[in-house]
Amino acid sequence: MTSADTLQAPSLRQPRAWIVIFGPGAIIASLTIGSGELVFSSRGGALFGYDLLSTFLVVCLLKWALVFSTARHLVLTGQHPFERWAQLPGPRGWLPAVFLLFAVLCFPIWVAFHAGTVGTLTASMTGTASWFNSAAHTVWGFAILTLVLWLTLSGSYERLERLQLILVGSMLLLVTISLFVLGPDWSGLLAGFFAAPPDAYPAWIGDYPEIAQRPVWLELSTYVGVIGGSGYDYLAYVSFLRTKAWGQSNRGAAEPAELEMIAHQTRHPHRAWIKAPLIDCTLSFAVVLVFSVVFVACGTEVLRAQASVPSGGTLLTLQAQFVTQIGPWFEPVYLAGAFLAMFGTLYGTTSTIGTVTRELGTPS
Repeated sequence: MTSADTLQAPSLRQPRAWIVIFGPGAIIASLTIGSGELVFSSRGGALFGYDLLSTFLVVCLLKWALVFSTARHLVLTGQHPFERWAQLPGPRGWLPAVFLLFAVLCFPIWVAFHAGTVGTLTASMTGTASWFNSAAHTVWGFAILTLVLWLTLSGSYERLERLQLILVGSMLLLVTISLFVLGPDWSGLLAGFFAAPPDAYPAWIGDYPEIAQRPVWLELSTYVGVIGGSGYDYLAYVSFLRTKAWGQSNRGAAEPAELEMIAHQTRHPHRAWIKAPLIDCTLSFAVVLVFSVVFVACGTEVLRAQASVPSGGTLLTLQAQFVTQIGPWFEPVYLAGAFLAMFGTLYGTTSTIGTVTRELGTPS
């Protein structure tokens, strides 16, 4: 592992160097693109139009503040949140134990959902949905999950970061192009960032009784949970910084005397390294916001006009209309992109499981 003593802190005045810093943030962005932006942003656009963008903007800003402040703490002190939480009043380590319990309960559900979604998409892409008594999506999901688990167990952080950078960079380029090709209502899109949060479904929602029965606030809270990632993603993100060797991140907890020195020396080397997570987190949530905008726009312009909502078995397939309006030959491109997005999300999720579990075992 590279020592932070031999590294030069990044400069905010050199944007070309930002891509060198961008790494852990790409993993977090990829974790949410498959489920958050690709599925729920387009669903939200179909239901609420551009008014949803103000909510997404606030969510991204709040989550950015949370992630950056946590990363900043690690860079300066070398302590992960789990280490700090282990020192809370009460039985030692009770809060990390609660997170471990929820991880045991929730991670299998998340992994099964992502594997099932990518399996359904693969069955649709290959025309095999009717195979195995119409259970081909389960077979595909299991096969892809097996591949992802192998990649996770046999790989390294560097490979994870490299693959996710390629996936995020490629998809970002493609979705940006698709937005301009779509030609949305630009004035409505910009106004959406300043609109009041949606408070009602469209009149045609009666065609979707499973959605109509859900309170609007519950539907919106789902987007808040998935857009930009979740708490476990952020806890894994902070752990990833140890590999990057930014400041105190890979040296263990700083001694009280060193913390005093960092607090009073404005030019302390660790303070310069705060720029690294600042750049990384900002780029990560900027990518998330761009994806959100693109798919809200696509959902508004295409699906809302047709009174269609991605749900159930159509979570990913309806969005193919975003590109088939340009030309039917674009559908395979969309499906391939959707597969890569979901694959990246599944790969990132399984990697997060190991990272969070290892970190839970280290609180002092």
